[in-house]
Amino acid sequence: MAQRYPQITDRIRRFIEAQQMFFVGTAARTGRVNVSPKGLDTLRILGPDRVAWLNLTGSGNETAAHVLDLPRMTLMFCAAAPCWVTTCSISWSSTSARSAPGDAASVIII
Repeated sequence: MAQRYPQITDRIRRFIEAQQMFFVGTAARTGRVNVSPKGLDTLRILGPDRVAWLNLTGSGNETAAHVLDLPRMTLMFCAAAPCWVTTCSISWSSTSARSAPGDAASVIII
C-alpha cells in the first residue's frame, strides 16, 4: 500500500540521494507519455518541497516540451541496492513551467 507524505523527510532525502538513477514522467495534452531516465549526479534536493535537476537534452527533449504544454511531472526513484526494497515518487503540478513555493506537491512511498 502506498503512503503519502506532505514533504520530503530526512529518511526520504537519504533514499533519494543514494540512488544513481531516477525517471521523469511527463505527458502532453494530446496524450503522448514520456518516461525518461535521468542521472549523472544532476539532482539536488533544495528543501522539503523543492527539487532541481539539470535537464540534459536527449532524443528531442520531450520532458521540457511536455512541461511547457502541461506543467505536471512525476519523478520516480527505484532502489538498486539490496538494502532498499521500495520505490519513491514525487509528483507535482504547477500553473507554470517553473514551480513556485506553494505549488501542489506530494511524496508517495510504495
